[in-house]
Amino acid sequence: MILTQRARRRRAVSELTGVMLSLGVTLAAGVAVWGFARTQAGVQEQQLGAAFNGNVNSLNEQFVVAQVVYAASSITIYFYNSGQAPVQFAQIEVYNSTRTKIDLTYTATKVTDLNHVGTCTVTPPGALESTLLGASQTSFTVNGGTVSSITLTFPACYTGTFKSGFTYFLNVLGRYGNTATYFQAM
Repeated sequence: MILTQRARRRRAVSELTGVMLSLGVTLAAGVAVWGFARTQAGVQEQQLGAAFNGNVNSLNEQFVVAQVVYAASSITIYFYNSGQAPVQFAQIEVYNSTRTKIDLTYTATKVTDLNHVGTCTVTPPGALESTLLGASQTSFTVNGGTVSSITLTFPACYTGTFKSGFTYFLNVLGRYGNTATYFQAM
């Protein structure tokens, strides 16, 4: 078939239009894929950064129980922070070797007598701590290179006392998951 000059030009224009449209669609798809990949890379970067910060905080949380003073209805715990970051505590558990005479757990929100669960509640939360446990601005904090103490008063419903011949333990849980165990025979 012999095409006229005008038909040949029209055909060339439509081929050029097709190429331009294909190029535009390809570029638009490429930009969309690039945008999605960039967003996902940003999300992964944030998650990785949060994981590293958690590890760094855990490594900076370095504390020991230096001494414990036992009284009839309370204990005073002295902490030494050998790290550079301030340390806060999530939980302190006080118990004897058999967990039969005493088994109290102090947290930011409650004190639990694990030998009598549900029968011993303290209102308001933190009323038995000289300074609150937890991770808020007003919570008990031990700054780097210092010794600080906290006094934990036993709940009124707890009737036990410290007796000689028993070993008493403390498990202390730091804000970032580090623990320290202290024990002393009476």
